[in-house]
Amino acid sequence: MARALKYSGDQLGVPAPLRFSQSAQAAWRLYRGHFGALVAIYGTVFVAVGLLRTLGYTLFDAAGFSATATLAVVSLALTVLVAIGGSLCVAATSVIAADGVTGRGVTPGDAVRELRPKWRDLASAGLVTSMLSVLAIFLPFGVFGSIVVMPMLFGPPVLIHVIGLEGRNFGEAWNHAKTLLSGQMGRLLIYLLNVALGLGLLQLVLLSVTFPVASLLTGGLGLIAQSLVQALIAAVTLPLLGTMSFVCYLDVRARKEEFSLDDLRAERAAAHS
Repeated sequence: MARALKYSGDQLGVPAPLRFSQSAQAAWRLYRGHFGALVAIYGTVFVAVGLLRTLGYTLFDAAGFSATATLAVVSLALTVLVAIGGSLCVAATSVIAADGVTGRGVTPGDAVRELRPKWRDLASAGLVTSMLSVLAIFLPFGVFGSIVVMPMLFGPPVLIHVIGLEGRNFGEAWNHAKTLLSGQMGRLLIYLLNVALGLGLLQLVLLSVTFPVASLLTGGLGLIAQSLVQALIAAVTLPLLGTMSFVCYLDVRARKEEFSLDDLRAERAAAHS
């Protein structure tokens, strides 16, 4: 049995309408309280994606494809894989954080098992994210815009949490998410972009420091080392974005549905029954 989060929903002040500073503080406390479980989930997913990326480059190179063709195909495939894998990670964040807020302990394995029946709907949300990420390449931020937007899992922002916690299928979740975000989208995007841009800059700094070391290895070992470095950085940083989006999800439910901590406890009790 996992140890319950030391910060309860009462201590965090969620679910409730929150200012950005309050949301960020609650997200940080959830991130710290569940650091090990979150890093285990994100690390597993992003290490797998990184190794698949390395395998793709190796196979295309061995088949004699040009560097341009290889980069285009692998980048597109990577966008889809990261979006789908990120959807699963954020959904697991929802389950772990919600159980922590309501005083339950949950392991990464428990979260994955609860989400297993919902994987098709989560994958559908991930595909929406990947399409938005490709479009984001053409924004003023260019590739950096895509890197930032993709892990945020805009689809819209609370879609993953609605699927993961409320048990709705993709179509129902999409409609409910639009209802929740009516009049709230701009505020939530600002909240999430503040965190995402900060984490994106931190990732770039960490990559600039660690990549030269990984590049000392040549050939396939160098690609594997670079992929592992990227995966580890993502595993440590992106869970904070996941907890922030979870807090934002509780925020809009509190505003739109007068959703309370007792309501969340009842939902989680039903999920465990």
